[in-house]
Amino acid sequence: MGLTKLVLDALKMLKGPTIIEVAYRLLELEGVRSVNVKVKEANAEALTLVITIEGSSIDFEKVRDTLEKLNIIVQGVNEFSACRD
Repeated sequence: MGLTKLVLDALKMLKGPTIIEVAYRLLELEGVRSVNVKVKEANAEALTLVITIEGSSIDFEKVRDTLEKLNIIVQGVNEFSACRD
């Protein structure tokens, strides 16, 4: 069994990696096929993002750890899909 789609609500400070760099780092994870990063809201200090990750077997812990290393806070899981092999 594995996650095939994960939609996260996240907070990213303006300092740090660009959203393009965030997408590329997530694409490096095993089991991730595609990443979409959408800016939901912006202010002078931070961006609220909706990050959609799709793949064959997404490891949520690795996704969260990768985002934390990029100083991005996962505020919640908006949607997910899972399937049996």
